[in-house]
Order: sequence, then C-alpha cells, then structure tokens
Amino acid sequence: MANEILKDGLHKIIFEDSDVQSNLGQTIIITTEDKIEICLMKYLEDLENKRSWLTPFGLLLSIVLTFLTTDFKEWIIPKETWQAIFIVAEIIFLGWLAISIKRAWQTKSIKDVLEEIKKSQIKRDKSGKIDENNT
Repeated sequence: MANEILKDGLHKIIFEDSDVQSNLGQTIIITTEDKIEICLMKYLEDLENKRSWLTPFGLLLSIVLTFLTTDFKEWIIPKETWQAIFIVAEIIFLGWLAISIKRAWQTKSIKDVLEEIKKSQIKRDKSGKIDENNT
C-alpha cells in the first residue's frame, strides 16, 4: 500500500509538468543534486590523477638523461656531491612516478560513479517497509 502511494506521488512529480520520453527496461535513479555534485567532483579528481604521472615521468627522464650525459664539475660544491644530489633526485622522482602510476590505475569509470550514486539508495521490501540493511 505504501509502495503504491510512493509510486503515485513520484508519478505525479515526474510526469505532471514534464515532456516524457520512454525507453522501457532502464534503471531510473532518483537522487539529490548535492549527491550528484559530490560524485562528479570525486570523478573529476580521479580523472586528474589519471594523467598525474606525466610530471614525475618528465622530471625523472630529464634527471636521468642529465646524469648520463654530464661530466660533473666542481662548482660551489664537490662533483661527488652533485652526483649524489642527482641520484637522490632520481630516487625521489622514481617514487613519485610509482605513486602516480598506482593512482592512475585506480581511477574510477563511469559505471563506478553510477554505482556510487546508487549505493545509498533506500531499499523497500514488498510491503513498503524500509530494509535497514540496504540503506
């Protein structure tokens, strides 16, 4: 009974003042604007992480090429110290690159975003009662 009332209320809200195009057999998601905005902001952040490996890769490549082609000379500090600085920089950029690649592989797809939106939906059983386990 409560389920029918809910359906009737939704029917009035959705169809009363709307031009409706029907594509039967689809999943309908009803949610709030703030939930969509939060999910899309997280997705945009993930998209940025997908390309974040380019910066450490470029820096690492530059440092490695410089290290391989340079004959270090003494300038303010000894040449061995310059070599050590470049080796430490290579290790730091290699670590940064590894972390960035890991983040890039963990980016969400559009389907993951839709699942995130659907995740906190209210489930009702056949009698119309809210199923506490699925909220």
